[in-house]
Amino acid sequence: MDGGIYARSVGGSPIFVAVYVDDLVIVGTDENIELVLNELQAKFQIKDIGPVTDLLHMEISYVSGQALWMSQSGYIDKVLKRFGMEECRPVATPQALGNLPETVEDDEPGVNDP
Repeated sequence: MDGGIYARSVGGSPIFVAVYVDDLVIVGTDENIELVLNELQAKFQIKDIGPVTDLLHMEISYVSGQALWMSQSGYIDKVLKRFGMEECRPVATPQALGNLPETVEDDEPGVNDP
């Protein structure tokens, strides 16, 4: 797993925290996100700006508990326009098999320090 992504599991449900400079993205169930936010607020001054909709040129949308969509179509359109390739034809690129994150065991309550 990437060095800027941390994972744990509570009650069999995974939680992922991605760190980028001074920003965090927390992925998990609503209850587990709230748990992590409360633990972080107990140790640090943080600001919750709500659900992520755009991150590193990726557009992100989701239906809670059902689906997550990530797209770079807006960024790709911008790059194609910059290089005069707006009329090029797209080609399907399926995700490689086996790129799923490793499972993590249930964790103790609280944020673990490395």
